[in-house]
Amino acid sequence: MKTQMKKPWIEYELMWLIRPDLNQEEIKKEIEAVMKVLEESRRVQLNGKTTRKLAYKIGKYEEGHYVQMEFDGYGRIVKKLEKYLQVNEKGLRYMILRK
Repeated sequence: MKTQMKKPWIEYELMWLIRPDLNQEEIKKEIEAVMKVLEESRRVQLNGKTTRKLAYKIGKYEEGHYVQMEFDGYGRIVKKLEKYLQVNEKGLRYMILRK
């Protein structure tokens, strides 16, 4: 009889730059939406959010809201998150790093 091995959970970090013209309530809704996408994940942790001046202009924006999150997941969860972030018009840039 074959025993199935469970996929190991992998630690990831999300660094996400959100448009600066959003108010705190809209930012909170965006973060909650990302957490909902990551609901399959074993652990989701918001490490911080801050507003910073950008090193270069992105479109018409010279600053943005940085959001940093950590989560445990695997390929399917990461692909689902990337798909969401790519179509989200409120985000300027994102980067998902494997820890």
